[in-house]
Amino acid sequence: GYAAAHMINEPGHKYLYSNMGIATLGRIVEAVSGQEYSQFVKSRILDPLGMKDSFYFPPEEKKSRIAMIYQHDDGKLALSHERAQAGDPAKYRAGAKYPGPELGLYSTASDLQHFYQMLANKGTYNGRRILSKQSVEAMTQDLSPDHTGYGLGLQVMNSHTLLNLVSPGSFGHGGAFGTGGWVDPKTDLVMVFLAQ
Repeated sequence: GYAAAHMINEPGHKYLYSNMGIATLGRIVEAVSGQEYSQFVKSRILDPLGMKDSFYFPPEEKKSRIAMIYQHDDGKLALSHERAQAGDPAKYRAGAKYPGPELGLYSTASDLQHFYQMLANKGTYNGRRILSKQSVEAMTQDLSPDHTGYGLGLQVMNSHTLLNLVSPGSFGHGGAFGTGGWVDPKTDLVMVFLAQ
């Protein structure tokens, strides 16, 4: 696993996006909280934000709503099946016990809007504090040693912008397959888009 992987750079010298880092953080959350990761996230983030359609292990009654992943095969759109990152989405990670902090959350645009609105509100949602203001500040400032535009878990737009849709200083995160969520503090805009 990850513990046997060799470092590419010395810590503090260069930033490199790393799913391994988020996976490791998930394990740290379990060790510190004494709770299984998906339960911790559900009780501390998903439930307080009213994210009723967000799961690491989707229930049977929600599976028909999960988008499939497509790719081009000889100029035609075809289901990716096993070629998709994290496996065939039609299998819904069947048999998985590992929640996959770095890849495993199923959600909807409206649920994600709650999450990004909480970030826009500096950690509060509907009058309830979800994250400390200091945590959101650390997430939304470029902390990378080589100023590549990453805070703790979020990308921060320094001078470049996302297709000119958001201003410099905006923050958020893109996902695999064309998904993304962004907060633009200058225009007071929260943007979520889910594309496959």
